[in-house]
Amino acid sequence: MQLADILDELYAGLPETFVATRNDRARSAREAGHTSLAEEVGKLPKPSAAAWVLNMLVRHRRDEIDRALQLGATLRRAQQNLDSEQLRRLSRQRRERVAGVVAVGQALAGELGRPISAAAVAEVEQTLHAAMADPQAAASVLGGRLTRALSSVGWGSAESAAAVPDPPTAKNQARSGKEPEAGRRREELASAKRTSANAERKRKSVEAQLVEIRQRIDELSTRNTTVESELTALQDRIGDLKQERRNIEDQSRFLAREHERLADAADHARRDAGRARKRLDRLGQSRPQR
Repeated sequence: MQLADILDELYAGLPETFVATRNDRARSAREAGHTSLAEEVGKLPKPSAAAWVLNMLVRHRRDEIDRALQLGATLRRAQQNLDSEQLRRLSRQRRERVAGVVAVGQALAGELGRPISAAAVAEVEQTLHAAMADPQAAASVLGGRLTRALSSVGWGSAESAAAVPDPPTAKNQARSGKEPEAGRRREELASAKRTSANAERKRKSVEAQLVEIRQRIDELSTRNTTVESELTALQDRIGDLKQERRNIEDQSRFLAREHERLADAADHARRDAGRARKRLDRLGQSRPQR
């Protein structure tokens, strides 16, 4: 019974079977006299829903994960080179790629009989962003043994201690037993190098973000000038339309008065015409007889 085999079995299964399988394997190890193995297995953490989906993607849709992480590596190089144009293009591709992988993950979870919640979907997306930002986080995802979602506090700086590591080989165990002091020094040196590399990545990331923000500010300033020009033109047009409306109102009032005057004149004319017809009729009736 090997720890690596147990890890693969546990983190390739469904979350609801994890605890029972873990306890069974720990019990079997204990009964076989492998006390330390039993203790290690008994402490293995159950993966969250988001971690389980990512583990399944690594096992069943590895090409989707590989493409996303390759794009992340390209983005990191662009950050280091401060290539703002490439950064904008790759950032758009990153959003599209993450959305695509999340959709594949949701579909896969459904196929495996365990649809995930909206909160888990958000954690899958968060972990993908972290893995694309940091190579250590990417390695954790590719290991297929995530226990919880990863988070990133900045481009190139992801928290990645959320996966079960590969068990040490017998050779490495023997070497560490013979050379504890040398091993500690190597680990300290490796840790210092990682810290230095992370700091350098952060510096380059911040500088790249500054370049991008300055360009965005320039774009917004140009757009603001355009909007102000359009607004001035609209205000002028509004002034013209208001003047036209005043002219129309003046003409309407004038025509209303003319209409009223002509209506009165028409009434007088009709009365005059009526009186003239009556007078004509009387004169015709009073003509002398011969």
